[in-house]
Amino acid sequence: MMITININGQTREGVDESWIAQRLEGLRRDDQSICVNVLVKAPGVDLRLTAGACPQGGSGGRPPNSQEQQVFKMWNECGLGSPAAVAPGKLIECLKRLGRSL
Repeated sequence: MMITININGQTREGVDESWIAQRLEGLRRDDQSICVNVLVKAPGVDLRLTAGACPQGGSGGRPPNSQEQQVFKMWNECGLGSPAAVAPGKLIECLKRLGRSL
């Protein structure tokens, strides 16, 4: 499984907890809106998840398969599937859950 995280244009491979926390706190301190994009690739899964104030584009062009639907469900259960503020701890925990489930 591969997870790539992009926060306001800066990208990291994998779940780097300190980078995520520092990046989100720095943006919040500077009173900037936060957009998190997470690319998830695993057998049967190829998704882009978003959290925070990300521009809303069109759909990915195909309906999600059952495994991808479960990933979306978990993401939304974490409270990350909305434009609300992104809490570093919540994002990190959800990414870890995602990693364990795939």
